[in-house]
Amino acid sequence: MLKLMRMTSAPASAAYTVSNPYDFTINWTAVVTENWLTVSPDSGALLPSESVEVTVSLNANATALAPGDYADAVVIVPDAYGTSARNVYLTVLPIPGEIAVTDSIPPEDDYNLPFGDTVITLTYTEQVTVTNIDATYDLVIDEVALDSVLYGSGASGFTLDNLPSLPLTLAPGNNVTFDVVFEPLGEGLHEDVIVIRSNDMFAPELTVSLSAVAAYDPLRVAPDSGFLAQGHEGGPFVPASKTYTINNEGAAPLNWSATAPAWLSLTPDGGALDAGLSEEVTVSVNATANAYAPGHYARTLAFINDATGLMTTLDVALVVVSATGNATVTDSIAPVDDRLLPFGDVYVGAERREIIAVHNTDAEHELTVEEISLDSVLYVEDFDDGTAEGWAPTFGWHWAAVNSIYRAYDLYYDGWMQALYMDDSWEDAVVEATMQCSRPNGTSMLFVRASEDFIIFESGDAVMIALIGDDYCGIWFQHYGNFVEGLPLYPCPFISPDGEPTHVRVKMEGNKINLYINGHFSRSTRLLDAPPAGRIGLGGYWSPPHKLVHV
Repeated sequence: MLKLMRMTSAPASAAYTVSNPYDFTINWTAVVTENWLTVSPDSGALLPSESVEVTVSLNANATALAPGDYADAVVIVPDAYGTSARNVYLTVLPIPGEIAVTDSIPPEDDYNLPFGDTVITLTYTEQVTVTNIDATYDLVIDEVALDSVLYGSGASGFTLDNLPSLPLTLAPGNNVTFDVVFEPLGEGLHEDVIVIRSNDMFAPELTVSLSAVAAYDPLRVAPDSGFLAQGHEGGPFVPASKTYTINNEGAAPLNWSATAPAWLSLTPDGGALDAGLSEEVTVSVNATANAYAPGHYARTLAFINDATGLMTTLDVALVVVSATGNATVTDSIAPVDDRLLPFGDVYVGAERREIIAVHNTDAEHELTVEEISLDSVLYVEDFDDGTAEGWAPTFGWHWAAVNSIYRAYDLYYDGWMQALYMDDSWEDAVVEATMQCSRPNGTSMLFVRASEDFIIFESGDAVMIALIGDDYCGIWFQHYGNFVEGLPLYPCPFISPDGEPTHVRVKMEGNKINLYINGHFSRSTRLLDAPPAGRIGLGGYWSPPHKLVHV
């Protein structure tokens, strides 16, 4: 048996040593099957302990092989004992094309795609093109992916879209284009890298750097509250106007425009703003509103950055109520128009009868009298002595009687502030209070039938009447700290505008509630599970600084 041992290796050949370990001469022959292999020498005679180097190499026939995997074996056949063999494997790879990568932001061949300054909420798209610039051979693209995806470094705001199915073969001169999409995740610098892998012999992996700087739209509008005007059919409407300030908080000039419903006029309705400057825009109810029938008209006011197309939208509403008569009340005891009826001294067992007259002094419209009743005053407090006897705030430092008002104020506290009158409780009663919140869109609340352990949205029971800003009212029932039933927020045109004091009157009979705002009937509802009796209270909420005023 001959001993066969590989000595060296090279891409096109392999050398083996054939040895004779015996004490007699052996004749041998080397055999291969495929014509793309050559063995040199291919035969010989070996004296005892003699060896020879045999080289197995690829010949010219190998250059004609198509791409693929091939196999053969070199077999050494001696004239004594057994044979020895070594397997030969050949993989023929296709000749690769040559890759070139360009993008849609000049310079197009710098392997860099800077999106520059971008605006949060907008989407940006650029393109990358991969081309096979070889004139003869195909290019195979194996992978196209973001570095953040390959290595799990987290979302960068960049994504790849319209990618072809991979691997993709590009014929000579052909190309493929895909989209690079950027959606800002937040303010600041965003970066990522596109990794492109192919069979290019000299550039099997190429990268394209991605970057973008994101910021919010520079057009800002203040205040961020809407506009509600209300009035009788035919006008006038209150408030008649509201002023907004638009600011350019960016580093470059911008053009802006604004749109509003037909019953609002804008002055101005567009223009140009240099960086860092501001401009006032007056929104006013125009004559078109006078022709509107009674109803609630809700629309949108929009301030638009013409460069980005982004808009700031605010809710606006026009509340038109039916024209009504004008009520005056007189009585039979002079002065007749002072709304006082002093009966004076009346003997026990005697009777004195006086007259109250309700007049409609309007020449065109009817007056509807909704209720005439006799109320007994069970409790009254005007806080003019600087104290709030019987009132128990949840946190004592929130509340104080100041200048004939009971005021809740805390510069830093963020949450609900409330106080209950603890010296008495009532079943059926009429509760009246004049309430005021010093900040727009703040919440003022009046409580009736509240339990001793009542805390807003935390514990206990109460019927809660809420005024929110200048626009909305709500009637809710809290049971064991949870909202149970009531009326959802509804537009209320009778609330005093611009944070002025609003008079609230709540009539509670059984499970029925009638709500009056500034002398106008606002809403009626029934609460099936309302508590039978309880205390009265005041409350409200606004994030710092707070200031709730209740008279």
